[in-house]
Amino acid sequence: MVLVPQDDVTADPSGRGPGSALAGDAPAGALGAGPTGADVPGADVPGSRAGSPDGPRRGLALTRGWALFLLAVGVWNWVIWPRFSLAIWDDPRAWSTRVVGHGTPTGFLWIHAFLIVVSVAFGTIVGVLGIRALLRLRRRGSGA
Repeated sequence: MVLVPQDDVTADPSGRGPGSALAGDAPAGALGAGPTGADVPGADVPGSRAGSPDGPRRGLALTRGWALFLLAVGVWNWVIWPRFSLAIWDDPRAWSTRVVGHGTPTGFLWIHAFLIVVSVAFGTIVGVLGIRALLRLRRRGSGA
């Protein structure tokens, strides 16, 4: 429940007390009643469509430098983590018999396998975001 202060200090018939109301109870245009031009962050920024009848801008505009950084992080994850997985596989601590490839996998192998899969997944997501940002910049014809 979000309480919104009101100028009217008369008793509220709902029993919530004077000086407060639920956000949904606020009159149109009042603070908390919904996005209006003054209530929307960025509405006063030149070129911003926040609070306009068309609604806020969709997506996030990245510079070429940040897009390349995201792509580099994605590539880095794909270069580093598979190599690390080979090192974990070849580690005697990964196997119950302490002989590589023999016995059952230990918790050491499983936790590292989990970490590798999650890291490669995050790296893939970040890399794809970088690629999408670069493609969007290319479509706009802007490299800045």
